[in-house]
Amino acid sequence: MNRHVNALLPYLAATLLLLPPSGGQAAGDCLRCHGMPTLGYQSGEPGGYRDFHVDATLLAASSHGKLACDQCHGKAFSAYPHYPEGVQEKLTCLGCHQESKSFPRQRFEEIERHFTRSVHFQHLPGKFDCFSCHDAHTFLPGSRQASAALQVTRGNESCQRCHDRKEPAMEEAHAWLPQSARHLDSARCVECHTRAYQENQHTVLSAKDALRQCESCHGRDSLLKARLYKHRLAQNADKGAVERFLLNEAYVVGMTSHPLLDWLAILAVGGALAGTSLHGLARWLVWRRREGKA
Repeated sequence: MNRHVNALLPYLAATLLLLPPSGGQAAGDCLRCHGMPTLGYQSGEPGGYRDFHVDATLLAASSHGKLACDQCHGKAFSAYPHYPEGVQEKLTCLGCHQESKSFPRQRFEEIERHFTRSVHFQHLPGKFDCFSCHDAHTFLPGSRQASAALQVTRGNESCQRCHDRKEPAMEEAHAWLPQSARHLDSARCVECHTRAYQENQHTVLSAKDALRQCESCHGRDSLLKARLYKHRLAQNADKGAVERFLLNEAYVVGMTSHPLLDWLAILAVGGALAGTSLHGLARWLVWRRREGKA
């Protein structure tokens, strides 16, 4: 008996997955299939794997986690298997973000202006859009990221989907950076590959146009203050000096400094040098007196 039940289990599970949802297009319904990590297929083109997996945890934590699936996806996805029209579906951010107080349409129009100047759009017109870099199922703005380190990791993952960091050409292109591996681990690609001191980071620059001035990050007016660490510094603004300058993750050589700490360090080093010199002078004078040379 048990042997027959075990044999039927795969078919029962498959039947359950194919049942139409009873509560509309809530994420839970769609995730019965799209929550499977292996859901996808190889299109036959180089790098042409079509991944239809959606991570339920990342989706729930994302900016779009509270939306029902059909608020973005059309009715072609309301039945199983999905209607063929769904393959032709072309989503855009402005399809939903027409007007919003927190993210008004003008902001998207500004992003579009910067994006059309990027190396991606210039070299791949018609083949590059918002979703080439941003995954709407996991999207979370920097202000809501748990840490700057996580913001770096997730930001660079979108670049490395196309630009494999382990490729010799990538290593060669970044060989000029001191401790290049540490830089690539702790900074987002867009810090150097967008225009300096420009908050909007959608004008992505090619390797030859990328920023190479170390002082742009490692200086008092570091561009990282207005980018990567913008939200961390704002969150710590009302905290004490120790937390703001010492116990935060926004430590960058040359950027994270305080005039008082600088002066204390100068006085400490200067005092040590002066004390050592005076001690040596005193011993020399004593020696001369003992030797009768004074």
